[in-house]
Amino acid sequence: MYGISRSINRVLELSNRSFTKFKQPGARKVSSLHLGSVDTVIVGAGVVGLACAQKLSSAGREVIVLESAGAIGTETSSRNSEVIHAGIYYPKDSLKARFCVEGRDMLYSYCLERGVDHKRIGKLIVATSDKQRVTLEELLAKGAANGVSDLRLISDDELRELEPEISGVAALMSPSTGIIDSHGLMVAYQGDAELMEACFAGAGGVLHVKLEAEPPVMEACFALVLEACFSQ
Repeated sequence: MYGISRSINRVLELSNRSFTKFKQPGARKVSSLHLGSVDTVIVGAGVVGLACAQKLSSAGREVIVLESAGAIGTETSSRNSEVIHAGIYYPKDSLKARFCVEGRDMLYSYCLERGVDHKRIGKLIVATSDKQRVTLEELLAKGAANGVSDLRLISDDELRELEPEISGVAALMSPSTGIIDSHGLMVAYQGDAELMEACFAGAGGVLHVKLEAEPPVMEACFALVLEACFSQ
């Protein structure tokens, strides 16, 4: 893992500068972070929080990531299909359609650059009746409207040639659909962020945020300051 010792030093530095710590029953510590003392506080070290940390820290922002668990990506981000979607199904001109198509290409490029395990395996959406074939044609048009330019409707003969065990009257082929090692992606995001001096605090949770304070105050509870950096 990148920058562990650096992050420990950074946590201590930030703790000495802007945290007020006091003992709680059970040897826990509550830290009050004055939000005016750092550029960005990210709550949650799942894939979205880590991606934000990577992007913001690379832009020169001072970033602290707070996570209730003792490691990155232990909840929703570790319970997904690990599919890189092509962007077929979303309504035309929607943000989901736009971000899926643009983000798909950015994600493939990032994985190649950082050595994250992935594979552009493609996907077949199979029609087993003439009625379902009409649905495939509608999906083809929707995908094209969203900017998915490599979709192709294939015949039953082409389908059998590609996948002999599948029976259908036609299929929609999506070559840009893929799979990814989601944990490897999160580790890469964390490593990039730590190299840019972002710090990670885990094994605790945000209790509340006082927006009426000047500057605003976020209160978080951690078991140990030195355990705030995630282990390898």
